[in-house]
Amino acid sequence: MNLHPTNARRVFPCIDEPTETPLISFTINDVNYQNLISNSNPVNDNPNSFTALSGAPFRWALFGHNFTTYDAPNPNVLLSGRPGLAGQENVASQAINSFYLFLNTWTDKSYFEIVVDQSNNMHIIALPDVDIEWNSLSIVGLWEPYLFMQTQHSVQQRQIALVKIAEALTRPWFGFTLIAENWIYQWVLTGLQTYAAYEAVKEFESESETGIDYNAIFVTDIIQESLLRDGYSAASVLEQTEPMYDEVAIRNHISNGLMKYKAPAILSMLRLVLDEENDFIQIGAQGLFVTSNLDIMNTFNFRDIINDPWSALEDRHINNLEEFLDPYIKQRGCPLLTVNYQSNLVTISRGTFNYGGQVSTTNFFIPVTFTTSKDLDFENVFPQYVYQEPTSRSFQVDFEDDDWILFNIQGKGYYRVQYNTEMWERIIAALGDPERREEIHSLNRAVLVDDSLNLAKRIVSGLNYDIALRIALTMELEKEYPVWKAFIRDMNYLKKRLLALVQMEEGLDPDIYLRMIRRTVATVENELTFRPDPNSLEPAMDTLTRGIVMDHVCRAGYDPCIAAAIDWFHNGGDSVNPNIPHDLRPAVYCTVVQGGGEDEREMLLDLLEEGTETMQDRIVILESLGCSQDEDFIMKYLDDTVSDESPYSTAEKLRIFKAVIESSHNNARIATAFLRDNINDIRQQYGGPAKLEELIFIVADNIADHIAAEDFRIWLENNNNHILDSVPAAEIAMEIIDENMAWADRHLQDVYDWIEVNDSITAGFSLFLLCITAAITLFA
Repeated sequence: MNLHPTNARRVFPCIDEPTETPLISFTINDVNYQNLISNSNPVNDNPNSFTALSGAPFRWALFGHNFTTYDAPNPNVLLSGRPGLAGQENVASQAINSFYLFLNTWTDKSYFEIVVDQSNNMHIIALPDVDIEWNSLSIVGLWEPYLFMQTQHSVQQRQIALVKIAEALTRPWFGFTLIAENWIYQWVLTGLQTYAAYEAVKEFESESETGIDYNAIFVTDIIQESLLRDGYSAASVLEQTEPMYDEVAIRNHISNGLMKYKAPAILSMLRLVLDEENDFIQIGAQGLFVTSNLDIMNTFNFRDIINDPWSALEDRHINNLEEFLDPYIKQRGCPLLTVNYQSNLVTISRGTFNYGGQVSTTNFFIPVTFTTSKDLDFENVFPQYVYQEPTSRSFQVDFEDDDWILFNIQGKGYYRVQYNTEMWERIIAALGDPERREEIHSLNRAVLVDDSLNLAKRIVSGLNYDIALRIALTMELEKEYPVWKAFIRDMNYLKKRLLALVQMEEGLDPDIYLRMIRRTVATVENELTFRPDPNSLEPAMDTLTRGIVMDHVCRAGYDPCIAAAIDWFHNGGDSVNPNIPHDLRPAVYCTVVQGGGEDEREMLLDLLEEGTETMQDRIVILESLGCSQDEDFIMKYLDDTVSDESPYSTAEKLRIFKAVIESSHNNARIATAFLRDNINDIRQQYGGPAKLEELIFIVADNIADHIAAEDFRIWLENNNNHILDSVPAAEIAMEIIDENMAWADRHLQDVYDWIEVNDSITAGFSLFLLCITAAITLFA
């Protein structure tokens, strides 16, 4: 039981108002659990009665369980999970101990100071069936795959899990000790949670030379993901102008918007703007803790706490913190820095980026960082200046014919950069040269891929796709994770719509997207390979790269990848090879299911029934079964997720649906119809309105043709659609669909034609790899 905000109105009136302080005590009778834990102290040592807490009741939590306590990562921190997980707790235990000690120091507020009048023990519990942010002050619930993993585990699981653990541990400080005065100020706490979490994981992984580069992960998974979502006209703002009290509005604001990405992205940029030596985000966080265990905060006092010591600095890039911050938190969209180069004169100007091309008068201040090929410096991420003038700015350079200038060093700034044609040509030439390409930091190569493909995505006044796709083709020389992550995220958008186009219209090449894959995958295939030695130790980022690239190109139908996946799966035997590297299993399993039939599915189902070693192994299998192209199987698979006798947990059901809808255009059609026809059961079986709305946005992202878009509109406008209080979310989803359809009308055929005209192999070894696939027999 957790009286969590926006869900608790179903229990008590007004219980999700963060500053309401009714005194409520609880007595629990007929308890059928061995352990009953709460962050509230027992009454008179009665283990079933609990005292009232100060502050809003959603801060109170109760958890009854028959789980096993596996470890105490810190003397007052207990890690528990279902029986049978012994030996899988080691990574989480080490991380929890590190993060717990880090947060005590980083916040300058000991955990023992924030749990006054409450239970001193922090209980961290692995939830086997739900994936939600289940937190109170001293009880933290996390989905089991985020906490328990084998000694030999996938790097991708570790990458996600460490951030999830760190974010969960930040919430007792930011969200349950510090409380937003109203939900419009929640962005500060959400931003601090993720900002502090990444600081914690960076320190934790810094001890390993082959560890995960969380600096790169923050840029790709937080900043670039936020920029993508913020480009739509339906994007929400971080801070609404009026206080929020309606449950549905609050839920949409804190759960279904882009807050969890944009808030930490803005705080990260602000940290660089304010000072090189002092982290004023940390200083602001520390200053919010005034009393012992309950402090009300808002944007104003957070800003004022920073402003007092910061305003005393002699050298500052900006004069007014409010003027800098307000456009980023009170307006949608992001800045667009336009760079014009002509005759050794660089001129920059400011605007607002959005996909629809809407005119905006928002006055964003842009922290400018740049470097040139003549004076390389990709390490200084602090701004040279903050561009705040209403007019353009110009400066002289001394360039030869092949010199270039790049802005937004390492992608730390929350803005996109548009160059003029001459500078794009110089940049493309550098990216296409193996030696000169390496001079450009991998994060800036990722920025160039991400910015160019999203600038071209604009419905009006966009970058010509000829430039964006030529930049994409230089991926043939690329093997670094952040660049591939940007490429896959942005090219997936094109892939879904190209595959819908060739399926809906006769006479088009069904392999049109595969042509791009053949042109771009060579370096990964040759240097990282699809067949790594399972016993070799390699950098974690190489493992991550191979995993996401193999998954993407196998799904696209790239024969050498498919052949490698089949070899990994069978390994000469009649059962599933148990020695497939963990990071390759999603690609391997999906590939054999996608191209195989009932025999391959039965092999995975047998493996599932025999019992997987970890919850993560089970999830990988369930998601891979969603890759099947057998309509009868897919429809039954989805039906089983809403059955009263469903064998799948709440968390698994959503992942099954997502895996199905993302696996092909035809499966997306089936899954969308399933949502429309079973919405009430889905709401009940998948975890309530918030999870239903998550599915609605997943559906919107995968609607790739006008027929599906019109079907969604008809469903939304039907009075008997049973969407209920999720209508506002569905209306936002419809706006996103409309914007994507406008893109398709404007650009899709041009993208198809460009690939068709420019389909040629540029490297000898790529041609060789393409030719040898003719001899491969896929499925016996």
